[in-house]
Amino acid sequence: MNKKNIIIFLDFILIIFIIYFSINTGLKFFFNDFLLETPDLSNLTFNEAVVLLENSDIKLKKIDEDFSEFEKGKIYLQIPEAGSAIKKGRTIKVWVSKGKNRIVVPDFSNLDIIDAKVMAEQKGFSIKEIVYTHSNQKINTIITTDPKEGTIMSSDKHLSFLVSSGPINEFVRMPDIIGLNIDDARKKLEKNQLFIGSIEYIENDLIEPNIVFDASISVNEKIKKGSSINIIVSK
Repeated sequence: MNKKNIIIFLDFILIIFIIYFSINTGLKFFFNDFLLETPDLSNLTFNEAVVLLENSDIKLKKIDEDFSEFEKGKIYLQIPEAGSAIKKGRTIKVWVSKGKNRIVVPDFSNLDIIDAKVMAEQKGFSIKEIVYTHSNQKINTIITTDPKEGTIMSSDKHLSFLVSSGPINEFVRMPDIIGLNIDDARKKLEKNQLFIGSIEYIENDLIEPNIVFDASISVNEKIKKGSSINIIVSK
C-alpha cells in the first residue's frame, strides 16, 4: 500500500470516529435533556409520589381509585410503566388502591349446594371446603357457612360449606305381630318406631275378629324406622 492510500485510509477511519462520537454525544445530550427514566411509583402513597417528583421535570396526576391487592392508599398502577422513557414535562398517570374488596357473607342456609356454589362465585368467593353431615334438613342443602352469615371479609378469602347428607338411616327388625289383636299389634309396632299403614279386613271363620294374620313385612326383616306396615285383619 503506497503512502497516498495509507493517508486516505486513515482519513476514512478518522471520519468514521468523528461521526460515531458526534452521534453518541448527541444521543446522550438528547436523552439527558429531553428524556428521563420513568420512576417506579408502585406501593407509594400519592403524597409520597408527589414528594419524590417535586424536584423533577415530571408531573403527576391521580386518575382514579379502585380495589386491588395493594394496601389502601397505595399506588397500584401507573402509565407510563416504571423504567420506560418519558419526556420532560410529561405527566405520569396513577391509580390508587382502595384496598382489597370487602364482601358481606350472605345467607346460604337451605340453598341447594349447586345454587350456593353459583351464588358464591358470582359474589367473588372461592370455595375452600364442602363438608357433609347427617341432619334432618333436606339432603344437599346448606346448613351453615364458615365464616358465618353477616361476616365482612375480603373477596380473596375462602368460604366453606356445611351440607346436609340427610338423616341417619336407622333400621329395626320387624317384630312378630301375627296372632295379635289390632290394638296390641299397633303398640308392638310403635314400640319399635313402626306404624300401621293400610288395614285390610278379610273374613276368616278360623280366627277371631280383629286378629292380625298377615303383614306386608316378614318377621325379623330389616326395615327403616318410621316405616308403615300394611296388615290384614280378620273380620
